[in-house]
Amino acid sequence: LKRINDYLVKFEDLDNHCEINGLSCQPVKYLVEHIDFDSLSKKAIWSKNFHGDFHLENILYDGEKFTLLDWRQNFGKLGNIGDIYYDLGKLWHSFYISDKMIKDGFYTIKEIGEDKYIVDIHRTLIDTDCENLLIHYLDNSMYDVNQAKLMMILVIVNIAALHVYPYSKFAFYLGKYLLNEFYNAHPEYFIK
Repeated sequence: LKRINDYLVKFEDLDNHCEINGLSCQPVKYLVEHIDFDSLSKKAIWSKNFHGDFHLENILYDGEKFTLLDWRQNFGKLGNIGDIYYDLGKLWHSFYISDKMIKDGFYTIKEIGEDKYIVDIHRTLIDTDCENLLIHYLDNSMYDVNQAKLMMILVIVNIAALHVYPYSKFAFYLGKYLLNEFYNAHPEYFIK
């Protein structure tokens, strides 16, 4: 919740109940406070082989081998162990919102009325294909695709405080929209 609070203070956002792309959305803080983190941690895949910042900008390929850059030395208070779902969420996030999309300004956040917003992103076919390949891989493996998706959404919400306006607001409201969509589709990941 710290990063969410940082965003709200930094950008003087109230995180009210609002409408995004026609979807009635509860506040991010409310939904995050109701995520069943006990259940998520029981399904976590803890490993010493985790990256901690696993996104496309930290992956190099020279035509023969991959090299991963910028490894995290620890995962919060857990030391040198991390949850593979966090890495999967970071990777998924980089297919959903690419660095190029951000740099080229291929995203929109518009306030169209009181507490009514439109968020939109212009994604490449390659990014969409890569996302679909990741989902296909997760669906056909031991991983829980929905747990990975929830991590991806939380990554998007968390990065909002680290960026500048207007991208920060876009990331927060896109994350809010996706989190509410996820809540509606998968209430079992939340505590009533």
